[in-house]
Amino acid sequence: MYAMKVISDFGKRVIERNQIPILFPEGTRTRDGNVGKFYSAGFRKLNECTRLPIATCALDGGWQIRDLKNIMTNLKNGSYRVKVLKVFESPSTKEEEVRILEESRSLIQAQLEAWRMLPANQR
Repeated sequence: MYAMKVISDFGKRVIERNQIPILFPEGTRTRDGNVGKFYSAGFRKLNECTRLPIATCALDGGWQIRDLKNIMTNLKNGSYRVKVLKVFESPSTKEEEVRILEESRSLIQAQLEAWRMLPANQR
């Protein structure tokens, strides 16, 4: 319950301050960089509080620099990519929220696979 209150308070501050919230429904990327399970509770609570459009973005590369050792070995030759994949209207039902999360997860996984198929000199 405490986490939902924190998200609710965050959503209220976002609206008051005219900010753009960021939420990672999978929590953290898996150790191999693939997309993990999406958790819907925080997403639903933030949507309930803000009713803002949803921008689905693919991010890649952060999993390679997750700790100090990996930062030192991967930062020089690593890359970090961000791409907006789709913008959804704010969902008004639980079914729409679930659909957006499922579609977003698929879009992100497809984008990660496309990036990783590029030749090494284009990554």
